[in-house]
Amino acid sequence: MERALHRIVSKPVLPPEASRFLAAMFLAAACRCVFGEPSAPPAPPAATDSAGTEASPVAETNASEEAAAPLPPASGSPAEATVARPWRSSLGMEFVPLPGTNLLFCRYETRAQDYSAFVRRTGRKWVKPKIEQGPTHPAVNVTWDDAVDFCSWLTEREAKVGFLPAGCRYRLPTDPEWSAAVGLGSETGKTPLARNGEIKGVYPWDGPWPPPAGAGNYAPVRETDPFPYTTPVGSFPTNRYGLCDLGGNVSEWCLDGWLQESFPPRTFRPGPGEKTLRGASWFHSTPWHLASSARDKAANNFDDIRIGFRVVLELPAR
Repeated sequence: MERALHRIVSKPVLPPEASRFLAAMFLAAACRCVFGEPSAPPAPPAATDSAGTEASPVAETNASEEAAAPLPPASGSPAEATVARPWRSSLGMEFVPLPGTNLLFCRYETRAQDYSAFVRRTGRKWVKPKIEQGPTHPAVNVTWDDAVDFCSWLTEREAKVGFLPAGCRYRLPTDPEWSAAVGLGSETGKTPLARNGEIKGVYPWDGPWPPPAGAGNYAPVRETDPFPYTTPVGSFPTNRYGLCDLGGNVSEWCLDGWLQESFPPRTFRPGPGEKTLRGASWFHSTPWHLASSARDKAANNFDDIRIGFRVVLELPAR
């Protein structure tokens, strides 16, 4: 090859610059014959926020731009919400009334896109889960502390601009409130531990064991759905109150400590310790774990790919 190149560049037929150009072209063609066409450059890595989480598919802006962006108009008054016409937060989370309470429950678990907005705007750290998820899957790897702070942040953000009416606030549900939302009857224990598994044979799908196909996102051995891990929220039928995924998808943080007796939520103060979890996740498969009265516990700073949270909107006392 080098001799052929020498013969080309040694003939004084073309100016030196043109000779060098032809030699380079000949060498490139020869390399393609030997090695093949060069591969396309690798795709750039997925954009990540400062916490190392994969960025939401929502159009990206910097934190100062997002903080200054006006909130969308409120969808009526929270007090007027119904199952057919839910209240929508500034993040698009849908809330419906829970009969007999002054609460609106979010229809579904807090989505990755909702929690991602909090992470981007506060700089909070959030470890990207090692399972495939889209923006409408439930946020996981979220501690109890994270969930409480998310609720406080959303309350402050919306109240500051008048989106959220005075006296309203977002928070985690208490353990008894979660029981009411899943349709359990009266429980007698004074603490989540004492109430754990107290009512047997009652499940979120309103039927006997085992769960039928389409009942929810449980462990693959149950064969209720095609998803190996989490699913987009709202993939399965709602319960009688218009709520999704109270069984399956992820276990949900509650406000209560594991050994804490029932308390007025307005007197709640955050603190360390073991907190209460409700609802089976995509990992669970046994009658015990899938029962509506089943509970679990974890430290306030613990996170896991099986754990997420649901938000309630507390209205002023009537």
